[in-house]
Amino acid sequence: TNNIWGPLSEGQTYLTDLLSQSACNFINENSETPFFLYLSYNAPHSPLQGKEAHKASLEHIESEALKLYASMLLSVDEGVGQVLDTLEANGIRENTMIIFLSDNGPARTNFKGLPKAWPRDQMLGSTLGLRGHKGNYFEGGIRVPFIVSWPQEIPAGKSSHDPISSLDIYPSLSALAGLNLPESHSFEGIDLIPVLKGAANSKDRAPMFWAGGRIGKNTGAIRDGDWKLIVNNKGEDLLFNIGKDPQESNDLKTKHRKRYRSLKSLFRETLATLPEPKTDRSKLK
Repeated sequence: TNNIWGPLSEGQTYLTDLLSQSACNFINENSETPFFLYLSYNAPHSPLQGKEAHKASLEHIESEALKLYASMLLSVDEGVGQVLDTLEANGIRENTMIIFLSDNGPARTNFKGLPKAWPRDQMLGSTLGLRGHKGNYFEGGIRVPFIVSWPQEIPAGKSSHDPISSLDIYPSLSALAGLNLPESHSFEGIDLIPVLKGAANSKDRAPMFWAGGRIGKNTGAIRDGDWKLIVNNKGEDLLFNIGKDPQESNDLKTKHRKRYRSLKSLFRETLATLPEPKTDRSKLK
């Protein structure tokens, strides 16, 4: 249910706060030995529900949807602060690597369950000028925050424009733990530890690939270096040079036909190797 400011009754706990507290409890119980903690927040996400404690400080925001969204962000911010404070209190903040990232770009208010009086197609969040939003393959839909903090090993305040993927986390943390990846499985990510320490450049990585299904869809994108092809965006393929045109405003497929055909062929070849996503929940076991 959207448009709720809670708690609505005594004893209710905001889920984001509960996740933060559970994470802090885990750290307190395991701080004497190396540990891995995966903290996957539910917020910000639909349904749009906020904390009554935030409401007064958000009155300057006109949109009720954005007020609720802002409350969700505040709760995540508060929770991350509690996790950092807990690491500090246990004396392990300096030697703990923290990775903070999102799963997709901002959504628009066109999902189910919103009050009829609310405006539709309103952006919840910002892409900082990038084209697109959650649900498509423009940079605004797939480029997300990726922040790494490791005070003992990584100097603060540095940034990188190299392409990085969430697929890189598994091989990176495995390398950090001194574990060899099993040869019986293929892993598409790369070890980011040298990149984070400034000793390597990730631009020589294999092409990055996104897909939204095969049968009757064939939608997705592929990126090789600065060249990115979006496939079947409302029936049209679009070719961009992200390095020169991060806003994806200039379609280059006519000007660079050879590049277009090469990336389209690579997209099809890659897509053909993948199983069709299981979308029929009645058949899932």
